[in-house]
Amino acid sequence: MAELGTKPVHEDANEVLTPPEAPPRDPMEAELPDDLTAAAIKIVERYADRHLDKSDTPQLFSVYVVWQCHILGNRKWLISTTLPDGMYYEVTYAAGAMQFYLDAYKKFENVCIPAKRLYA
Repeated sequence: MAELGTKPVHEDANEVLTPPEAPPRDPMEAELPDDLTAAAIKIVERYADRHLDKSDTPQLFSVYVVWQCHILGNRKWLISTTLPDGMYYEVTYAAGAMQFYLDAYKKFENVCIPAKRLYA
């Protein structure tokens, strides 16, 4: 069998084999960085920026990863920002579908419940 880009081995074959053309890239995929964590951060950054209160003065903020995992071929990140809005975000990358999902949550309170109270 001939290698790609070389003349065929068989004398009766008169075509040169060439590699197939790459399929056109999806324009949305072209925007994704190679690093999925950077993509997850960018998704939250865009979402938070678009959901700032329009009546407030524009704020500078940072986005950071609180926790991440890779399980069964998929990825998940818990992400927050430095905004004082009490929001946190869960970003999931479904590798099979090559799609990201964003869940946005609002923290209402943090209550401590000692374990011994549950079993008393």
